[in-house]
Amino acid sequence: MVYYTNLKLDALESAVQNNPNDQEHVAPKSVTNSEEMEHTSIHDRIVSVNKMVDPVSYWWVWSQIKWLAISAIVIYLVTLSIFPGYITEDVHSAYLGNWYPVLLILSYNVFDLLGKMLTSVYIIKSQKVMISGSFARLVFFPLFYMVLHGPSVLRTEVLVFILTSLLGVTNGYFTSVHMIVAPKTVSLLEAETAGIIMVLFFVSGLLLGSLLSWVWII
Repeated sequence: MVYYTNLKLDALESAVQNNPNDQEHVAPKSVTNSEEMEHTSIHDRIVSVNKMVDPVSYWWVWSQIKWLAISAIVIYLVTLSIFPGYITEDVHSAYLGNWYPVLLILSYNVFDLLGKMLTSVYIIKSQKVMISGSFARLVFFPLFYMVLHGPSVLRTEVLVFILTSLLGVTNGYFTSVHMIVAPKTVSLLEAETAGIIMVLFFVSGLLLGSLLSWVWII
């Protein structure tokens, strides 16, 4: 709302500055037809600004970004259900010992940061690709299960590090891309609302992922 208020004030200030003769009305004199037209012009601009800054409909914005918001839930649902609980509770290494989960957490966070930085190099243009990529991360569930509880040939530190790094880089990249693209999907006045909705769904994904992680551990 602060943004809308500032926008309104800027527009009103611009309207007055563009009509310097309006300041002359402080002096007592007869109102001419030209001055009446100037007053009408300012009034029309005020009405236009008032219409422009009407409250934004959350339902309308939601209808424009609903699949981005749903895929945002899936991103954190996958990530938080696996990391850090499932990884740190179920991993064992004869070579790394107690350092194994610590190094896995470090690996995840480093690659999560790299994923966020990748958005400065390339951003996916297609929303379908973004959404499909987010849902494709569901494949991490069977993959992690196989490397942690599958055949002994798969239960190696190298594969776990690779999967953890992929989990981190995809989480960082898709999270950042969603927050960049979603506000641009709607108009400028609706961008702030779109950002609020996306944050709400990301937090929902965090909650659901954290609850699901207990199921994995149990």
